[in-house]
Amino acid sequence: MRTLGGGSGWTLQPHTVAWVLLPLYAYLRALPQLRPSGWEAARFVAGVGGLFTALISPLHVAADTSSFLLHVIQHMLLQMVAPPLLLSGIPRQARARLAAHPGMVRAGAVLLHPLVAAGAYNAVLLLWHWPLPAGHGELRLACGILTDLATRSPVVAVLQDILPLVAGLLFWSAIMLAPPLSRSAPPARVAMLLGSMVLNWLLSFSLAYADTPMYATYAGTRPPFGLSLLADQKLGAGVMWEHGNMTYVVALVLWLRALLRQAGTSVPSGPSLPLHGPRT
Repeated sequence: MRTLGGGSGWTLQPHTVAWVLLPLYAYLRALPQLRPSGWEAARFVAGVGGLFTALISPLHVAADTSSFLLHVIQHMLLQMVAPPLLLSGIPRQARARLAAHPGMVRAGAVLLHPLVAAGAYNAVLLLWHWPLPAGHGELRLACGILTDLATRSPVVAVLQDILPLVAGLLFWSAIMLAPPLSRSAPPARVAMLLGSMVLNWLLSFSLAYADTPMYATYAGTRPPFGLSLLADQKLGAGVMWEHGNMTYVVALVLWLRALLRQAGTSVPSGPSLPLHGPRT
């Protein structure tokens, strides 16, 4: 992807910067009405920081051009780190307003259905990384969309970067939000986390045990830290396994704690994950 900024590797296209700064702008505009707690505001800003690191900082260019390890870090930021932080930074009042809006409830019933949210989330994870050749005996052209369209079209390139974030927001909204926004029953939410954990395990181990590099994008490049292409790929698979499993385990622990806290109460679709921290 073409960058601006004097060859420094920073990605400063207006559309990419807008994607990152728009949530922060909307949040700041809503501060006087919503009055988030200090913890909520800190988590939301941290989520925006994750977007900034993944899409604007030099990590973005390096992930696209020189290192599978850095690509995995970028992808984890977009799909597993930024979405939960952004969601947990939404104040209670804002969630209550969304839950009172019939259109948002109807949209949530479709987009946050377990099959839709988990399907989109894991489809992006697999399509972006599965180590199958793009043609007869060829390596995959890139991590992401299976063709070279992203190198020829700025629109496709932006979609390739944004889709993991959108899929992550759907998945974590279905897990974290309370009814009526997310109507997923407790067993469905647990199944989403466990199923995604198993899929992440299979994908990361298939990459870790590969005998040769899988991605043509990085052929002929020099990965960071003096790593070989194969070592860079294996280390990236290790980060995918460790961070992915840790994220799902933490989410499961928080979910079970929320269930125990609400044991004995009548909750039609189960509690949400705790989205609020201590009030300041």
